[in-house]
Amino acid sequence: MAGITGGLWFRVALTTLAINAVLVPSLYFRVSQVVEEGQTENFVSQVRTYARLIADELEIENVLDKPERLSFLLDSVILSGGGVFAEVVDNGTTYRSLLAPSSNVPYPGDDFSFGDPQDATYYLSLPINRAGHQAVLRLGFDESTTQAQIAETKQQMLTALAVYACLATLLAIWFTGRLTRPVRSIQVTSRRIASGDFEQNLLVDTGISEIRDLAQDLESMRTHITGVNARLRTEIAEREAAEASRSMLEQRLQASQRLEAVGTLAGGVAHEFNNLLTPILLLTENALDDLSKEHPAREDLLRVVATAIRARKLVHDVLTFSRGFGSDRRQPVKLAKVVREVSELMSPLLQGHRIAVELQFEAPEAIVAGDPDMLHHLVTNLVMNADHAMSDSGGSLALRIFECESVGAADLQDGWYVALEVLDTGHGMDAATAQRVFEPFFTTRHVGQGTGLGLSVVHGIIKSMSGAIRVWSEPGRGSKFTAMFPAAQAVPITARIDAAQPPVPSVRGDAA
Repeated sequence: MAGITGGLWFRVALTTLAINAVLVPSLYFRVSQVVEEGQTENFVSQVRTYARLIADELEIENVLDKPERLSFLLDSVILSGGGVFAEVVDNGTTYRSLLAPSSNVPYPGDDFSFGDPQDATYYLSLPINRAGHQAVLRLGFDESTTQAQIAETKQQMLTALAVYACLATLLAIWFTGRLTRPVRSIQVTSRRIASGDFEQNLLVDTGISEIRDLAQDLESMRTHITGVNARLRTEIAEREAAEASRSMLEQRLQASQRLEAVGTLAGGVAHEFNNLLTPILLLTENALDDLSKEHPAREDLLRVVATAIRARKLVHDVLTFSRGFGSDRRQPVKLAKVVREVSELMSPLLQGHRIAVELQFEAPEAIVAGDPDMLHHLVTNLVMNADHAMSDSGGSLALRIFECESVGAADLQDGWYVALEVLDTGHGMDAATAQRVFEPFFTTRHVGQGTGLGLSVVHGIIKSMSGAIRVWSEPGRGSKFTAMFPAAQAVPITARIDAAQPPVPSVRGDAA
């Protein structure tokens, strides 16, 4: 309630200050203008009246013919009239008061407005009408006193308006608190009821009859709705659970249907297709044995053999999908041994593509529980994928085995894992491609160069072993596939699995 009250008071204070920010400056500037105009008019009126009296005295009395009397009269302007400049020019002769602060300054001319920014003196001149004389009275009066009075008045006005604005804001807050306290009480209680505390009472003790009647009506509604609310919440929870379950079942059904389609295709044609491929391979190889190396048909027959072998691999991958990745042949397998065998088997192909291989066995004795053939197939697919990425330009391939611990990873249970990291310096992939590399039949290769099942098989094998695989790649920087398998025995920590993927480390170019 304190937070709501504070927020309401803040809004009222802000609104009041906004109103004052609009009205007070306008009022201040307008009143300041009136004060300044009044003070200015009063000053100008006084000095002109005083100057007229001096001029009248010069006209009526014979002062112009008496230099001593004229000097005394001019000095009196400086001493008693607030003047700072006084002189009379009579028939070309200038008589000036030596008491003036600006006695050595020539007369600058009449001022037609108060507050000249160049000086703080108001100058005016009056002609003196006396026979035998062509005389002009020139006087200057100090404006600084009047300007100081104007500034002081403005400051007092500003202080009064600031006090008014503060008092208006405080009074607005106080009145708002008095008027809205029962409404805030209803608001707080309503929020508690909305959060699930249906036993709260909406009645309030206030002298405002409209708010009291509103609270009674709301309390009647609460008591009526409370009985219905529990049933509605139960129905909503059941519906949400049913929707979540249905969505999950739909996803599983779609995945099963896709795999079932592949399995149906494989079960219907795989064996017959293999039966067709076997005589093709045997007869083609026999024909190759019978032909000389210079025979023009030999190259075509070699293409037939290569195509048949690629077709047999496709059938093997499809059969792997159709039969699933579960295997009853799980046994302790030394992962480093499998990686070394694949490296030796693939060495001629990799060397032919100018690819240097490095084996980094930080955990050479690490054991995983799995099917040796499946693991061999997994490592082969990863190496073939790296070979394809570097087949045109060459590069370096690192196969690293290390031990790690999973803590809080979303796709792995907490525990010990043996990790296989396959790192290449190939052309790499963008983020969109990296997200789809494990989809069945997705491939970036040209037609006839790949089936799009290799990495899908890898993903399926790892999932069947309760592991996980991650991919990091950037165009031009290469790719890194990290497969994690549950360790079959306790291992010391050498790394920790988390969501972030480190940058690709450097790969030495020496071959294993």
